[in-house]
Amino acid sequence: DEPLPGDNGAHLGPYRLLEQLGTGGMGDVFLAQHRLLGRRVAIKRLHEQFARDPIAVRRFFDEARLVNQISHPNIVEITDLVCEGQAVYYVMELIEGSTLLETIRNSKGLELKRVADIGLQLAAALQAVHDAGIIHRDLKPDNVLLTQRHGHRDHVKLLDFGIAKLRSAHEGGKNRTLVGFVVGTPGYMAPEQIMGQRLDSRTDLYALGILLYEMITGRRAFGGKSAGELMIKQASQVPAAPRLSDGGRIPPVLEDVVVACLQIEADKRPSSAAEIIDALRVVREELDPRAQAR
Repeated sequence: DEPLPGDNGAHLGPYRLLEQLGTGGMGDVFLAQHRLLGRRVAIKRLHEQFARDPIAVRRFFDEARLVNQISHPNIVEITDLVCEGQAVYYVMELIEGSTLLETIRNSKGLELKRVADIGLQLAAALQAVHDAGIIHRDLKPDNVLLTQRHGHRDHVKLLDFGIAKLRSAHEGGKNRTLVGFVVGTPGYMAPEQIMGQRLDSRTDLYALGILLYEMITGRRAFGGKSAGELMIKQASQVPAAPRLSDGGRIPPVLEDVVVACLQIEADKRPSSAAEIIDALRVVREELDPRAQAR
């Protein structure tokens, strides 16, 4: 049982932990390898202090169950869920690629065909999330991975449902919030999220509009010296329509859908992700006529 290259000797069940990939408020994410099968995976392990809390464990497992409930090609797949003493973790498919955040940072705005393609996949993932009665509530570039699949360089995988909320499920007569002590990420939260008002699927569509804006322009839709200033702007302003850094033309349909998503009042946004999908298909076909055959 020789250690693998890069193996620190730590393990969880049948998995060797090879490298820590990230950390968050509730848990850490590791690159791991099955000791017998050799298959590499990603493992999200609950922090030890939360592993002793039955409510935190339940919420952690709920995240995994939500993802499996949706089951969509643009949403990360979870393959196992384990609770062994203080070791509480779930196993995910390993996705090798870059986050959307890294991709945007390395550019002054993405090629518009890429924007339409990535946006279409994100909208499709959100449509599946919403059809399952769930609001993601933390859509941001860090939670979107781009990987190569079947010759396609920008296959989207949506991650991190840790603060997702069931819209229709009830427990004891009350809506159940899965991780109630975190509400979202400044810069990507919809105005109603900032104000503590009722959320629905259009909350996620606002965040999708922010992502489309960033992909087009290479910069944030809002700026601020502090999180508070940023959220005040989001709750009270609609940003100017996106513009390309080189002054080039943006298809009117794309500009319109971004502006619509970023309206302060949810009733003025698209009513569903399906509307955004329809608009982005028009954009993609305008930019790449060959897309009509796909």
